[in-house]
Amino acid sequence: MNEWLILVLTGIAIGIAVAAPVGAVGVLVIRRALADRPWAGFVAGLGGALGDTIYAGIAGFGLTAVTQFLDEWQTPLRIGGGIVITAMGVGLLVHARLSRPSTTANIAVGGETMMGRRKSFFTALALTLGNPIALLSLIAIFAAAGFNNDDPSFVDTCVLVGSIFVGSALWFLILSQSAYAVSQRYGTRAAGVFDALAAILLIVLGAIALVAPLG
Repeated sequence: MNEWLILVLTGIAIGIAVAAPVGAVGVLVIRRALADRPWAGFVAGLGGALGDTIYAGIAGFGLTAVTQFLDEWQTPLRIGGGIVITAMGVGLLVHARLSRPSTTANIAVGGETMMGRRKSFFTALALTLGNPIALLSLIAIFAAAGFNNDDPSFVDTCVLVGSIFVGSALWFLILSQSAYAVSQRYGTRAAGVFDALAAILLIVLGAIALVAPLG
């Protein structure tokens, strides 16, 4: 039982570590929390957590064929992801310039029209799966922790992978709740400022994803 507790805590820590770096999914989670409600941001975060879990399963169960495929197609995947992220940033920048910060209700309606919860979930999932670096990071973490050498059982691997999902989802829950708390404290101005900063960040992340394969 103690070994499983350690495994669960380790998985949660890995999930938080993988999800915590600011990226397109984090921006999406915050944007949805500011535009609607914290649960809208959390639903988007669940898409990112599911993507992290899928990659954790691939790394944990040693699915060599999938790993090799993603490694071979890493460049086109990163270029495609870069295009999508850049387009999201440009779209958000245009939306921020055209929208007027009138009332919270108006922001919620506009946000829900622009991107529903289901769409944001699958967008976050696609963004995560379109980034093979997440898989390589998990493989490196597993190797550093000695999971590859210990040859864990099927059940232990399932517990670890499930715990990674919990950790990743927990981080996005905290992120969405925090973003919504900021919007409640500072009003619609916070959403407008974040939209501008998020748009710039997405464009920069997209440009990095497009340039990195050429380096």
